[in-house]
Amino acid sequence: MKVVTNEIGKRRKIPGIYVNLQGIRSLNSLLSILVSEINKERIS
Repeated sequence: MKVVTNEIGKRRKIPGIYVNLQGIRSLNSLLSILVSEINKERIS
């Protein structure tokens, strides 16, 4: 999957815009963890 998106990016000359879906998912989970940690600190 990564190779295909990289090839499309090269052809359109827009490298770095196509992101791996797994990367987006892990980023989302990381953000939600950060938010929950911040909320915990506010409550306590």
